[in-house]
Amino acid sequence: MTSVLVAGAGAMGFAAAYRLAGDGCEVTVVEAASRVGGSPASLSRPWTGARPMTPDGLPVVGPLTGRDSVLVASGHAKPGVTLAPATAELITAMVNAGTGVGALPDTVRPFLPQRLVTRYRRPGAPTTGGR
Repeated sequence: MTSVLVAGAGAMGFAAAYRLAGDGCEVTVVEAASRVGGSPASLSRPWTGARPMTPDGLPVVGPLTGRDSVLVASGHAKPGVTLAPATAELITAMVNAGTGVGALPDTVRPFLPQRLVTRYRRPGAPTTGGR
């Protein structure tokens, strides 16, 4: 049985956890907020915050560079909730396949985390994710 840890269980995290559990994975969900899914909005104390977004505007979906067993699904910005089911299916397929970057379909490549390392790497920064 494959064990999976889902950290930060917003809509995308819960969708992925649900799909993975349905596929027979042992899933542990970790959420930092006091309530699952994050903190509720309060009308007595309104606030705004930035949505997670990458420099190129595309979400980050796939294995971390140099760490194929760590999958990321982040940076979806405003359409995050509507993209949650598709991203969850993609992450579920990656977990179930248990394969590295080389075996991923071409449609996933524009969203891989390694594109950010290549395009936005600071001079002198490591290229393998800090190994």
